[in-house]
Amino acid sequence: MVETTKSLHHAHNLIPTKLYRPALKDTVVRRQRLLDLLDSGRDLPLALVMAPAGSGKTTLLTDWLHSCPCPSAWISLDEDDSDLGVFLAYFIAAIRTVFPDACENTLALLEAIEKPATQILLSTLINEIEGLRGHPLMAADMRLVLVLDDYHLIAGQEVNALLTELLRHPPQTMQLVLATRSDPALPLTTLRARGQLTEIRRQDLRFSNEETREYLERSTNRPFSQEIAASLTDKTEGWITGLHLAVLNLKHATDSGEFVANFEASERHIMDYLLDEVLSRQSRELQDFLLKTSILDRLCGELGEAVTTLGDEVCDGQAYLEWLEKANLFIIALDGQRHWYRYHHLFRLMLQNRLERQYGRDEIAAIHRRASAWYAANGYVEDSVSHALAARDEAAAVRVIVSYRHDAMNQERWQQIDRWLRLLPWRLVNEQPELLLLEAWILQRLWRLSDLPALLDRIDALIDTNVAASDAQFLRAEANTLRNMLTFFELEDGELVSSTAKRALDVLPMEASNVRSLAWMYYAGGFLANGEMTRCREILDEGMKEDAVHGDSFPGRLLLGFCILQWVMGDLPKLHQVATHMIEVAIERGMTETLSWGHAFRGFGAYQVNDLAAAETDFLAVTNAHYVSHMASYSQSAFGLASIYVVRGEFDRACELIDELAAFAFERNNARVIGDTDAFRAWLALKQGRQAETRHWVAAAPRKAPSVPLLFFHASEFTLVKILVSQQTPQNLREADDLLGRLRNHVDKSNNKRWGIETLALQALLEDAKGNRSEALSLLKQALALAEPGGLQRVFVDLGPQMANLLNCLRITDGDSDFVNKILDVFSPADIAGRNLIRATPRIANQTALIEPLTNRELEILEQLAKRLTAKEIANDLFISERTVKRHTANIYQKLGVNNRRQAVASASSLGILAAPTP
Repeated sequence: MVETTKSLHHAHNLIPTKLYRPALKDTVVRRQRLLDLLDSGRDLPLALVMAPAGSGKTTLLTDWLHSCPCPSAWISLDEDDSDLGVFLAYFIAAIRTVFPDACENTLALLEAIEKPATQILLSTLINEIEGLRGHPLMAADMRLVLVLDDYHLIAGQEVNALLTELLRHPPQTMQLVLATRSDPALPLTTLRARGQLTEIRRQDLRFSNEETREYLERSTNRPFSQEIAASLTDKTEGWITGLHLAVLNLKHATDSGEFVANFEASERHIMDYLLDEVLSRQSRELQDFLLKTSILDRLCGELGEAVTTLGDEVCDGQAYLEWLEKANLFIIALDGQRHWYRYHHLFRLMLQNRLERQYGRDEIAAIHRRASAWYAANGYVEDSVSHALAARDEAAAVRVIVSYRHDAMNQERWQQIDRWLRLLPWRLVNEQPELLLLEAWILQRLWRLSDLPALLDRIDALIDTNVAASDAQFLRAEANTLRNMLTFFELEDGELVSSTAKRALDVLPMEASNVRSLAWMYYAGGFLANGEMTRCREILDEGMKEDAVHGDSFPGRLLLGFCILQWVMGDLPKLHQVATHMIEVAIERGMTETLSWGHAFRGFGAYQVNDLAAAETDFLAVTNAHYVSHMASYSQSAFGLASIYVVRGEFDRACELIDELAAFAFERNNARVIGDTDAFRAWLALKQGRQAETRHWVAAAPRKAPSVPLLFFHASEFTLVKILVSQQTPQNLREADDLLGRLRNHVDKSNNKRWGIETLALQALLEDAKGNRSEALSLLKQALALAEPGGLQRVFVDLGPQMANLLNCLRITDGDSDFVNKILDVFSPADIAGRNLIRATPRIANQTALIEPLTNRELEILEQLAKRLTAKEIANDLFISERTVKRHTANIYQKLGVNNRRQAVASASSLGILAAPTP
């Protein structure tokens, strides 16, 4: 199988042998009437083969696929596949045995820690199955045939519900074939009525007299009369298992006719016969091997030896398996190498019954413990845990997960870790600090930071009371690494963050590369928070050298640290370079979380340089895979994508996207992201002129400077300031002034150029709104000086027409600037025209005739009065109240010495403040 399928097996702990089609034996009888029936239904969405155990269902389907021209895949199901995520992982892995790159999006959804809604999984899966049409391996008139063997083992409703919906709107590129002992909970009546179902049942599978005769002769290499064949068919009712038992004994019979005359083949008799005759003929060692290995769903020679060998006893497991297959004794090879096998289900059940009667409970538990130990030693974690629990050895089950947890974390296999934890009762998880640490890491990835403190307190208490001193220091360092993240994001004590991270790195073992990578990130992050960028970069460089020891997901967080560093420094060319490298490493090492961060930060940079097409591509790479992305990378990418929609005037798409993000955050109880979506909605309302919604959010919004570093695309604190500045009431301007002062202190302390640029730009707008044009232009020049080296443009453009007006004034007063001209070129025509931009120099000079000059807001309103707009229309255009318009109008009249609008426009025109009004 190709590499993508191998990684799928690894990530979901899949058993490859379950995807192998069983081999055909030389003795198989080709049952043409049934093969023709299956062929005739190839264009139907479902074929059902339903009969009791031992009826030949698997053999028939194997024979059919051997001659069927359609591409085909196979899954041998078991009870564990009742979990929808596990079932779909095998479903996709089976499809990928034929189409190696199929179902990428569905697979991405399966890798989420918290499973998406079934409808989302289903719609994605159906679309991708339909997408197989046109594949070189799929002719126009063909379907992929997917056999689900032993479907009766599926319990619960999830899988049945999925297949029910799949069959309600079946893809035209697939036929499902179910082999089962009982009717599945699927809409069979509806499918039958629509002519969409092929059925083969018990009576169809019964051997005819001629088929029995052919089977007897093929199996024994002896001729048989029609009478003997007919008699055996009658006695066995054409049941192939009964015929097979007869063959096993006919080989030893001297008189075939006498044997057949005395043979009884009732189900009860056959079970007794198996136990008393067939099994008893074997050696004591082989009997012991058969009984003890009956606890296994599948077995190989080494595993068989592990569960049966005690002390000095020697058991050649592989030789036993090969002998059993040669003797045709109810064993099935699961791969072409004859390495993995399974017993026929009915035979295994009989062996288990004998095992329980022959061995005591403690002896059977010991067999399970030996199986668990072998599975653990060979990396089969879930099998090991299952057998440990079957042995009532909870401590062993815990040890297995603990021993493999760092390996899974280092590969970012969070969905697999979550599945491991769900194998255990919560009571057991809640008593083990290592398992609770896994829960904590999952919360960290879901960005549910508010849930971490209580869980970490519980972990600390367990470490203090239940853990040996030699292990306690490692676990405490891991827990402190998570606490340190909270310190960084909630308290912003940079020095404490760096020192705590350094102490953790001194203790954490190299095998804990995932934990060490986070410790390295915050070791550097503490210096970032304090504005020591050079030291931050040095630590990240030092940490990257450690990747030579790991070769796993270790560099992911350090590359994220580099991206954050370049972003806050406003170095967008370098950000693009680092983020692209991050994406390449993530793809190479299969790191989905790291991949989402790489695309997010590359999108941040592309947006700021106004490469909206590139930014959209990167943001979509995250939002389309949000179930497997870090919650923060998803939310910030969604804000970036919504901002692109706003630029294009696609407000409905923007609102829909933010609604989806809010619903996702609500499902995952993430208050932080819910608050951010509320802020972004308020900004959208401002852009659309929905003043009531904006005022409602402003009234409830917290008035505080950020207590966390500003590291990403969107910051709610700045949304509040933008709205306050745009509304321009005296109270709002005072509030904005206070908040901007605190924000300025924050970004200056942390040397955060990216958000420092936005702070200065907003301060410039604030001063301009207060009538301080000179101070406004001075602040704007500072912002531009910080932005120009990195090429940040949209930080200015997104501030709208007021910023366009101010930039134009700067261009006139200070002369042309390539960078300013480049930014102005990005503004939409509406932003430029919306303010009827007037050259700044005449406006300032011509007001010298006035005793008191007009403020910038008064000049804006004067321009609107010249357009003959009503007070309500002016208020809507400038996003202010009618009362504010009337107050400014009265001030204009007073300063110009006039009594009405007509006189005001005429006076301003004569003074050169306005161009002559249009007649």
